[in-house]
Order: sequence, then structure tokens, then C-alpha cells
Amino acid sequence: VDFLEGDIQRSLRSVNEYLTIAKNILHNKMKHWEGTSNAHTVIFNNNEIEIINEFTDESIILKNISKFIEILEGWKNILE
Repeated sequence: VDFLEGDIQRSLRSVNEYLTIAKNILHNKMKHWEGTSNAHTVIFNNNEIEIINEFTDESIILKNISKFIEILEGWKNILE
């Protein structure tokens, strides 16, 4: 939730960008992507996503890109 509120915030552009990246990784159009936004670095590597809080160095690793896409689509629906 911190990533959604702190980095994507209320930006449809941002949520769509992350959705595109996640779908490209899921469909093997990309193998790796890394980027830093307001408070988090996001690393897509094969079928895994690591989200690192740049202020606390805490991180989580998500092993399911489809679930991440579902979360992003839910956030997008809230924003629309």
C-alpha cells in the first residue's frame, strides 16, 4: 500500500506505466526493468518483483507478477 500511495499516488499515467512493464515481463517481452520513483525502487526480474523503500531500506519480493497486475488494476479502478 505504501508503494501505491507514495509512488503511484493518483496518477493514471504511473499506474499504466507499471501495468505495461509488468505485462511485458509476464509475456516475456522484457526480462528486467528497474526504476526509482518518489520513495521506492522497483526491480522486475523475470517473474519476480522487488519493491525497496528508499527511506527505510525495507523490501518485499513478490513472486507472482499476475497478482501484482491484479493489484495495479484494482488501484487503477479506484482512481478512475
